[in-house]
Amino acid sequence: MKISFFGFGGGNAVMPLIKNEVVVKKRWITEDEFNHLLICQIVKLSATKLFF
Repeated sequence: MKISFFGFGGGNAVMPLIKNEVVVKKRWITEDEFNHLLICQIVKLSATKLFF
């Protein structure tokens, strides 16, 4: 719930909160895996904007 309350401003505003929860507190994935997922999402969104 913490992430949804501070979710104003889109993905850029929420990303540090998600990283803190997923990487630091829960340790579900490593920081390298998180950064890889983030880069993949940025590339996917950029490609979508180019073609549609």
